[in-house]
Amino acid sequence: ADETWFKRVTVKVPADTPMPVTLDATARAALPGVRTAVARARTEVDAQPELYIRLVTQPDATVEPNGVIVTETVVKNTGTAVASDVKVSLPLAGTTLQQASAGGSEIDGAVVWSLGSVLPGASASILTATLRAPDPAPDPAQMVQITARADGKTPGRRDISEESFAVTVSVTSK
Repeated sequence: ADETWFKRVTVKVPADTPMPVTLDATARAALPGVRTAVARARTEVDAQPELYIRLVTQPDATVEPNGVIVTETVVKNTGTAVASDVKVSLPLAGTTLQQASAGGSEIDGAVVWSLGSVLPGASASILTATLRAPDPAPDPAQMVQITARADGKTPGRRDISEESFAVTVSVTSK
């Protein structure tokens, strides 16, 4: 009589393995004096990081000239591999940087945070920047559009990036 046997095999691929990688497997079952059965399988593993970025501001609609806008940015790796060399940038968009958390600093008109590696499923801590709105506001209002961008590398050193939704804050004189 024919019999069916199942055996689950788990293969762990080191996080620094360049992707994609092809795995080949061979299984052999032998019944003494009867027969030998061989099965082969091939699969491609393509674990990749995937960056998600969320940006919120306070206030989220209107600020007076020279008023304070506080941004909060969260970056998460929702993928299946480590994202390395992750940097977050927040263009100043006509505002002036007052303060940044977690080592953020102004570089070429943007607040930049260097996060290093972000593991799969992990989030960077909340990155905050305190910005000063332009003063005086142009006639009669100026819209400041704020975005954030996360850039990094895959285990195979391929570039990845993700940009947040834009938040528009109106700078209005009373």
